Amino acid sequence: MYPYSLQENSFPIFPIFWYQSRGTPLTLDYSVPEFQNIDPRNMENMNRYNQELLMNNNASWSLGGYLEDRSHILNGTHIQKEWRIYHLGIDILFPAGTSLYNPLDGAIYERWYESGDGNYGGYIIMRYSVSGSEFYGLYGHLSVDSITGRDFIKKWEKFAELWEASENGNWFPHLHLQVFTGKDLDIWKSKGYCKWEDIARMKYFCPDPSFLLRY
Repeated sequence: MYPYSLQENSFPIFPIFWYQSRGTPLTLDYSVPEFQNIDPRNMENMNRYNQELLMNNNASWSLGGYLEDRSHILNGTHIQKEWRIYHLGIDILFPAGTSLYNPLDGAIYERWYESGDGNYGGYIIMRYSVSGSEFYGLYGHLSVDSITGRDFIKKWEKFAELWEASENGNWFPHLHLQVFTGKDLDIWKSKGYCKWEDIARMKYFCPDPSFLLRY
């Protein structure tokens, strides 16, 4: 059974981005009208847009939301053509090369490279066990060479780095963080987005992963 007690802020979880995630993040919403005039597959323009937002809001990092409508940012990808436009994770924006640290003790369930525009690029899935309950965390858009080769990663240990569009599925540098309860994992582990008719069921498959992010 998925450990919903983890969603209590009192549970000790190490910050995935350690000291770099200090301070309040800027919340990004890629469904707002101001964003609609930007070509989402032009990474130079996207990086400029993101950096200007950070600078204008005096923020050093930013977050993109769970279940957000991503129809525009996915324009032209196979994901959008399948109408899987609702984001099943959260996006955490930091520069390429930023290190990731394990929030909890965990074993590697899968590490791989998913090619294709709009996909994960380098990613890793960690299996966590808390009080006898298991769940899984997916970390996407990583540098393939940076992904650890170890099978068990302790809490606070580094396990990967973010990377650029050339290796992360043609995205601006960021982490896609997604959680799986384990139910139908083999079906959902390759899906970072769902259709409208799937949203009501997501708490059983891919609940909001925000509880894993500490800052």
